Amino acid sequence: MVKGIYAAARTLEKNNKLINIIANNLANMNSIGFKKDSTFSHIIDSYNIPQLSEYTDYTQGELEQTSNPLDLALKGKVFFALQDDNGEIYFTRNGKFTISENGYIVNGDGLKLLGKNGPINTNDNFFNNNEKIQINKNGNIKIGDIDVDSLLVVKFENDDQLTKVGADNYKITYGSYLIAEDSDFEVQQGYLENSNVNAIEEMENMIKVSKDFESAQKVMNYIDNIMEKATEIGKV
Repeated sequence: MVKGIYAAARTLEKNNKLINIIANNLANMNSIGFKKDSTFSHIIDSYNIPQLSEYTDYTQGELEQTSNPLDLALKGKVFFALQDDNGEIYFTRNGKFTISENGYIVNGDGLKLLGKNGPINTNDNFFNNNEKIQINKNGNIKIGDIDVDSLLVVKFENDDQLTKVGADNYKITYGSYLIAEDSDFEVQQGYLENSNVNAIEEMENMIKVSKDFESAQKVMNYIDNIMEKATEIGKV
């Protein structure tokens, strides 16, 4: 009887975690560059309940044309590098950038986009001369005829080196990043990468998990009622 309660409780715990993951995926289905989270089962315990581990699915999202020269999308399993005012490095697939008052290319959080020579600054060329910014597929940046820098596009040996910070950014948990080779990626100027969340697939998963959750709840209530009656009989 106790084994049954434990098994049902672990199933509830597992399904609650799955529901939270699915809900977060659905909430970010329109977030630029968002990568959905998934789970895999491993290590069966003594009660034959699978344990869940969470991981991020870095599958490429569809590219959408915006024609905004400061919108950038990446093809390949690589990331843009960003830096905050304290020198902390972050990584992202969200390529929606603007120019700050100081001339830096920044994301929506104000983090500076990194080039191979450090934070990329337009040196007032973008504003004063009304020049067009051009970024080719290799990440080389030009404003008018002036070479500014090249994007620092990075890759990682292992997926678990990264931890999500919010919906858009990642921080490295161990090891270091590698500078991507030209053959590893392609920069698309005037495009943004949509999230890789499939709404229909996530809704189907939500329905299935919700049904499993309800079934486990019924089992727990049933066992609880039986134990309560057994206790009353014991008192008699």
